[in-house]
Amino acid sequence: TRRTDTPPEPSTPERVDTRSPRWKAFQASVADRGLTYEEVAAYCESRNRSRPSAMTPANLDRLARHLATDRGREEVLEHAGRVLGDA
Repeated sequence: TRRTDTPPEPSTPERVDTRSPRWKAFQASVADRGLTYEEVAAYCESRNRSRPSAMTPANLDRLARHLATDRGREEVLEHAGRVLGDA
């Protein structure tokens, strides 16, 4: 038998499961901070990052921690053109 050497499939990072408790908790935390998913997604894309639904679980957790800070929330609101009094 002749064996052909084929390169391995490129490894793609695991994306977050949008049906998981982790995803539901992320969505709840976004809403609790007075933000919308689309505002957060647009903010991420403006920083050359993936939309949250395309992130790895580790990156989603990192984003959630950032959004839990006043600075993170303010950055998203500023990007969305909202003033803090609107939220």
